[in-house]
Amino acid sequence: PPFVNACIAVETVLSPQELLARAQAVERACGRDRSQEQRWGPRPLDIDVLAYDDITLDTPELTLPHPRLWERAFVLVPLAEI
Repeated sequence: PPFVNACIAVETVLSPQELLARAQAVERACGRDRSQEQRWGPRPLDIDVLAYDDITLDTPELTLPHPRLWERAFVLVPLAEI
């Protein structure tokens, strides 16, 4: 189905992991149920943490910067507007 992509820059006191947890809580509040969806399938909301300052991170929960950031025009175009 049709979708909209957008990027935002934020200032936060949350750690990268806390920011991801907050983003996932917003997704759940908007009806996202990761246990019922197929990978890369449609979903009501998908919030990614693309980068966080100059931090490089590689954990099972979060990789920074986002590992496919530079491959996706649908991310790069709105990001370039910031």
